[in-house]
Amino acid sequence: MEESVIGLYEPINQLKAFAENIWIVDGGLIYMSAYGTKVPFSTRMLVIRLEEETSDSRKKLFLWSPIEFSEPLANEIASLGEVSYIVSPNKIHYAFIQGWKKYFPKASTWASPGVRERAAEQKIEVEFDYDILDTKLPWEEEIETVPFYGSSFMTEIVFFHKASKTLILADLIENFEADKVKSDIARTFCRWSCVLEPNGSTPLDLQFTFIWDKEKAKKPLQKILALKPERLTVAHGKCYEKVSMAYLERAFAWVYS
Repeated sequence: MEESVIGLYEPINQLKAFAENIWIVDGGLIYMSAYGTKVPFSTRMLVIRLEEETSDSRKKLFLWSPIEFSEPLANEIASLGEVSYIVSPNKIHYAFIQGWKKYFPKASTWASPGVRERAAEQKIEVEFDYDILDTKLPWEEEIETVPFYGSSFMTEIVFFHKASKTLILADLIENFEADKVKSDIARTFCRWSCVLEPNGSTPLDLQFTFIWDKEKAKKPLQKILALKPERLTVAHGKCYEKVSMAYLERAFAWVYS
């Protein structure tokens, strides 16, 4: 893919209401090394305002997969409450955490499995305070946290905001709209990779990393589906303010194939 083939989700660096107490913020592009080239991906973070309060009665904020730091955006987010938790959902969603940690030093940063090692390999400075899988989670009354095991490449941490019934995925579903993909070749690639909306799914290359241990993926998937999500956010592509169980079952049908 050439650099311009993925369009941005304008406007970027602005809070966009998604559900009650949930905002999406779209960012610029990030480039990942794959298939012998640099593949562009749009970036997206979520801001969730919790019912939990600080000692000075401000609502705590949960930042999921932060995009590149922007001081005006940080100040706008701070107007919603106090940034308390900054979270990496998987080992390839972490690169911008440090900028947010420096601006909000009282916030705790949370590492997904393998992200510390990945950051060290990529020589990206990032400070994590806790590991998600090893510590009692302070947000657990409001946000369900489900490790999606089974991949030889990475475990993604799936989140579910209970009050709004919002399922929050990073790379387990990618869902690029055709009009955001700027060439026929790139659209064909997205279709072949199972990430073209409305048939977004787990990217084919990520599916392959589960091939020897799909049994481990069945239990978290069953737990996720049992939550009966009504909304879906993803890091890459179109989110849905209304999502059907049929959509989710189709997107994850590969687990049982």
